[in-house]
Amino acid sequence: MKRILITGAASGLGLALAKKYAREGWSVCIADIQDEEGIKVAAHLNEAYSGDCFFQHLDITSDTQWQELVSLISERWQGLDALVNGLNLDSIFEFHSRDHLGQVIKSTLPTQEKLRALGPSCSHRSELETNT
Repeated sequence: MKRILITGAASGLGLALAKKYAREGWSVCIADIQDEEGIKVAAHLNEAYSGDCFFQHLDITSDTQWQELVSLISERWQGLDALVNGLNLDSIFEFHSRDHLGQVIKSTLPTQEKLRALGPSCSHRSELETNT
């Protein structure tokens, strides 16, 4: 069974990708700041595809939350096969200030440190990051 982490998977393109991978038999971690939607998505995917899909709250700008997620994935799955960094395209076009735009950009581009933290958990380094 292959394992994938998708950030931003509670809605939009991330959600579409979560459904695609679950349908193909992957275990899917839905990581998002939208708790209510994320929980519903994970429940739906488990019911529809009988997989190991789960939700974890993640603000991708939070190093602490990334560390918690890495620990959870390492314990639950003993690693990852792929990571999709989902992108909320709506947020790019709806910024209210220069600071907000900077936060949007920062939140959509995972830092090298965060990817390195996931590195030991990944089975296939070449599949570590897929940006959407």
